[in-house]
Amino acid sequence: MIFRALAPILSLVLLGLIAVEHYARARASDASAFHAAAAQSIGSIPARLGEWTTTDLPLPASAVTLLKPNAVLARRAERVGPGGVPEYATLVIVQCADARDMAGHYPPVCYPGQGWKPDGPIQPVVLRCADREIRAMRYHFTRDNYDQAQEVTIFGFFAVPGPGLIDDMPAIRKLASDYTARPFGAAQLHVVLTGRQSPGRDKEIAEELFGAIGPTIALLGDAAWRNKP
Repeated sequence: MIFRALAPILSLVLLGLIAVEHYARARASDASAFHAAAAQSIGSIPARLGEWTTTDLPLPASAVTLLKPNAVLARRAERVGPGGVPEYATLVIVQCADARDMAGHYPPVCYPGQGWKPDGPIQPVVLRCADREIRAMRYHFTRDNYDQAQEVTIFGFFAVPGPGLIDDMPAIRKLASDYTARPFGAAQLHVVLTGRQSPGRDKEIAEELFGAIGPTIALLGDAAWRNKP
């Protein structure tokens, strides 16, 4: 008799818990303010970044189709380096409303698809950028272009509101399956250098450029967006 009397009460409690869990799930509308702020911040990055002068580059149409970005930046950066030698780099930021769109477009996938071959293992690095340390990955690829060898080095990481800055794709794939994180998407940030730099100079360049966009990086990983109504 006791169990029969408790059954309806337990059913109501269970239904209540299901309803609470359902309404607690983050929805796309919950993240709209974040995506608007992310687009504004990325779009407001100045052409002058410290000693670097930058010019816009077009993102390949295939990448836009694949990534479906909420905001994107691709800039060619130029400065006069040590000894008066010109230095060049490319700064890329792609911020997507759905983290799942990142899976098919990051260096270990897209560079081999363009004929580049990995040259050595992927290296975890710590970048000291202005007032923060960033855990990133360093990728190095080579490609034969007729009789001339080409090299490219990429420093990259991801930014997600809440988890913050993430250095590897498996963690992004895991977040993409989390319904509370999914509406906030993810951003991917790269500094790309072609050719060969003196030892350690590639890392210094990445630190300079990422350090110059510190406020945007902070916004893209700010946990406060997950707690806003």
